[in-house]
Amino acid sequence: MRSLIDTAERTVDHTRSSLVDLGAQALKLTNSLRGIETRGVDSLLDHLGLQRRKGALGPAVWFAAGAVAAGAIFLLLAPESGKKLRDRIAQLWESRGEKEADPPTGGAPATPAVPNAQEQLAH
Repeated sequence: MRSLIDTAERTVDHTRSSLVDLGAQALKLTNSLRGIETRGVDSLLDHLGLQRRKGALGPAVWFAAGAVAAGAIFLLLAPESGKKLRDRIAQLWESRGEKEADPPTGGAPATPAVPNAQEQLAH
């Protein structure tokens, strides 16, 4: 009975070590494939006298997203009641829709659809 238990324990240990070795080899293979992929493109560009260039669009998008988030936080943390804030946002939204629907004609200056809209923005 003892020999059967010893055999089972050795089999479990061997299987465990085999699985650990297999996992380590899979990780090494994945890392080397990533390295070859990156190295291949970089070495090709290097042979051509070129290099990778980062686009300017990424920072601009992050800046715009930050500006939108800051504006939203500013509106939400403004020191006025929620009812007043919702009314102000609704009035601004309606005035925006009316301005888009009725474009100014004849060079006359456009009048705001909501009286004192600039004063509401200042508060």
